[in-house]
Amino acid sequence: MAVSLSLSTEHASLPIAWRLYLPEVWAKDGKRRKKTGGTGRDSISDQGGDCTGTNPHRSKREIPVGVVLAAAAYGTDTKFREALTDLGLFYVVGIMSSVIVWRPGQGPLPAATWKGQGRPPKYLRRNPRHAPVTVKTLPRELPPPAWKKVGWRQGTRHLLQSRFAACARSSGSPRFRT
Repeated sequence: MAVSLSLSTEHASLPIAWRLYLPEVWAKDGKRRKKTGGTGRDSISDQGGDCTGTNPHRSKREIPVGVVLAAAAYGTDTKFREALTDLGLFYVVGIMSSVIVWRPGQGPLPAATWKGQGRPPKYLRRNPRHAPVTVKTLPRELPPPAWKKVGWRQGTRHLLQSRFAACARSSGSPRFRT
């Protein structure tokens, strides 16, 4: 798989760096590596690192930081989204409909109180009335004012547009996600 770093404007997108990503299993397999043209260890790449700002092409060339766009293969990974947040990057990522999020205004219940015996509880709690939902379910529960119509460019016949709502928080983290 190739991971690219691109500069984009509202008029064009220009890939400025490509990097081959091989899973470690492939990189250690001589036949597979030869078939892909990979040279070995330098073909192994931290796929998420390429996009979270640790990409060496970005830092060496002092490329300005913009909005990170990523496919669902990245967007479904909570750690990847948290890394983008930690780096102070804005992002728009695709996600699978099975990703679990908290409803607006909700979050996990705090850990149960320690009763003095055994290890203190540390896990956040859920119950049937207080549980996250899939991102496929959440939009169906939103009121009409939560939706905003956004147009992004002129198509051949009309403005390309759709409805969007920003309201989800990852169930894997107590921090807010937009």
